[in-house]
Amino acid sequence: MARGKANNPDPPMKRRFKPSADPAVRESQLISMAVDRVEDRILRGTASAQELVHLMRLGSREKQLELEKLQLEKELLKAKTEAINAQKENATMFAEAIAAMASYRPPIDDEEDDE
Repeated sequence: MARGKANNPDPPMKRRFKPSADPAVRESQLISMAVDRVEDRILRGTASAQELVHLMRLGSREKQLELEKLQLEKELLKAKTEAINAQKENATMFAEAIAAMASYRPPIDDEEDDE
């Protein structure tokens, strides 16, 4: 028996925006469309258990803590990067200061040492 449109519980959605050429923006658009589709299924009572559990996990306290941890790790990496860059700048500055101090040194007379 051939399967027809009657077996498909989700009617096609109308496109609300033009697909982006930028892959990151396009991915966001597709995620938004998927979330809209799941929302429609939840409202109609036809959402699968897998969809419901996934959305429940997204809102869990554990997920929120995981996101907070990732944010703190991101800030830590940023601080480490800034510290490394500052250390490089300090090394350059010290080298320039030593070179400048060396230029203030009076010239050494070889003739005075020979006498």
